[in-house]
Amino acid sequence: MKINNVINKIMSYVLGVLFIFMTLLATYQVVARYVFNAPSTISEDLLSYSFVWLSLIGATVLFTDKGHMNIDFLYDKMSSKIQNLFDIITNILVLVTSILIFIYGGVKLIDVGSLQISPTLNIPLSYVYSIFPIMGVILLIICICNIYETITKKLKQG
Repeated sequence: MKINNVINKIMSYVLGVLFIFMTLLATYQVVARYVFNAPSTISEDLLSYSFVWLSLIGATVLFTDKGHMNIDFLYDKMSSKIQNLFDIITNILVLVTSILIFIYGGVKLIDVGSLQISPTLNIPLSYVYSIFPIMGVILLIICICNIYETITKKLKQG
């Protein structure tokens, strides 16, 4: 679906930029620590927070590409009608999870994080936690598109 492709391209670009940033930051940290004997705590925190973002964005890209782990053995033995039903149920479960955990839980986490300040970066941790509701909304859109695509595919098949 077109929306999923646009979202996937944007997130893949963000992943690439984030990965390059993390690689450069890790290189800086190693050089600062072992060459100049002056370890950087700021780069450690930035790497940790960037890794959280990288993991969640990467998981969402993987889900969009349908690259997540699944058991094809049973799925391939199902009829196309059952496969469509299975796909819809799976997407509904991910949709509910993204609403409850990522969006609702993420907003609660941001509230708590706004009271916590990163000691080295001196920023509220709510900035770090903001990725949870963002990815929740993106997963929500992806699941709705997947469900729509499965239903329209089923209608075309008859």
